[in-house]
Amino acid sequence: MNRRQKSTKLVAKRAKAKLNKVKSGNTTVHHSKSKYISKADRAKLEAEMAATEAQNEPTAPSEESAAE
Repeated sequence: MNRRQKSTKLVAKRAKAKLNKVKSGNTTVHHSKSKYISKADRAKLEAEMAATEAQNEPTAPSEESAAE
């Protein structure tokens, strides 16, 4: 076998190996990983969540109306 045949067969073997790779059923695993969130960004998100929760909470009846 000469060099050209050897290199051609090697290239073909690599190409076939690329095509025959087994794909897992769950390909979204790599994409579901979230990016890094810094401490400052986490603090901002928590503050925003707390603010929205405070707005969504029903207001408690005041003591004056409860006394009557």
